[in-house]
Amino acid sequence: MATIRFLVAFFRAAPPVTRPMVLCLWGTAVVGGVAMFAGVAGAATVLTPLLVLHIFAASSGFGLALRRGHYDLVLSRGIGLAGLMTAHWMASIAPGLGAWIAVAVFERLLPAADPAAAASGTVLAFLLASSLPWALTTPLPRFGAAIGWLVLLVTSLAMVPSGQLQLADALRNPRPNAIGALAVVTYPMGLLGLDAWQLPAGTVSPGLACAIASMLGALAWHRRAEVPLETAA
Repeated sequence: MATIRFLVAFFRAAPPVTRPMVLCLWGTAVVGGVAMFAGVAGAATVLTPLLVLHIFAASSGFGLALRRGHYDLVLSRGIGLAGLMTAHWMASIAPGLGAWIAVAVFERLLPAADPAAAASGTVLAFLLASSLPWALTTPLPRFGAAIGWLVLLVTSLAMVPSGQLQLADALRNPRPNAIGALAVVTYPMGLLGLDAWQLPAGTVSPGLACAIASMLGALAWHRRAEVPLETAA
């Protein structure tokens, strides 16, 4: 318990997500909540920019800060790299998760609103946005995976004839297809408000497998990580 309290206090003092990013996340949630109350936008519309911001927030980078000795104080207390990385991941996704929960609460206060924020497809989208960017950016600088995702998204939109509409339709197709499986990773915004249990396993499984493999790979990366000499001593 003392270790958990220490990690919470440490990442409150030295958060992996920058303050401007946190302000953008919560500003989007607040403005989106006002738009929802005014009937201008639905939860799925509000969550779309929030999900994009969350992808950038989760791409917080770990290895570069580790090599620079930013986490020497944590490691010197006997906390292993695996535990530090887990705490770093939770601190990286906490702002986006809090903003998503706030939108879900706003939605609950609207009796006529569709339950988009709490839909299983929305949960899946945030799980993917919370795992893949953080894991892939573990050995990279901040925002590395998010920038790569933007490049992949733009490339996918350019290669698919109908662009965004075809990616969204492929996600909803009752038959699994390659474009739908690609859209789960490149266009997770299309999952917002959907019932993930109604989607074909062949469409969802590749994206989930990539997320799980990336998280396991990131946690295994610490075995080869270069621990600062002053910490190792």
